[in-house]
Amino acid sequence: EDSDILNSHLVLHEASFFETYINAIVDEFNKKKFFYREKSSSVLKDLLIELHRRKLKSSTNTYNIVNCAIDYINENYTRNITNAEIASTLGYHEYYLNRLFINHTGTSMHKYMLNLRLSEAKFLILNTNIPLSKIAEDVGFNNNTHFSNYFKKVYGLSPSKYRLNFRNNI
Repeated sequence: EDSDILNSHLVLHEASFFETYINAIVDEFNKKKFFYREKSSSVLKDLLIELHRRKLKSSTNTYNIVNCAIDYINENYTRNITNAEIASTLGYHEYYLNRLFINHTGTSMHKYMLNLRLSEAKFLILNTNIPLSKIAEDVGFNNNTHFSNYFKKVYGLSPSKYRLNFRNNI
């Protein structure tokens, strides 16, 4: 109850340390020396603390990996980048990295990139007179139809109507 981390599944990449603790506990129970239960309990507490520390270290590392992916997307979203490219650049398998990304951000890398592109497009639509096709290209959409459809899905209006509606409200 003291730690939510210990209530989740554990994946041990290096189980040798775990085996050492378990062997010490079994050894205490087999020998049944004075205070063997207390000693076993102490060893078990040490094991749980070590598991907790390793899990925290792993979570911090995962957080750093996801931040690197976010940085890469933010720097390259105007290009035609893929999950495979992002993962390869960071040295991970694309499905593994995307799963980490979803766990930490609540969205996939692809959707994060699309939303970033739309956010930048929205800013340009509202603050410039750049043609919509050029905006779509500048923010990384290779297809104007895809850009328009996705923009409408997210904002409820096509990019051109969004621009007109904004200008009419000034």
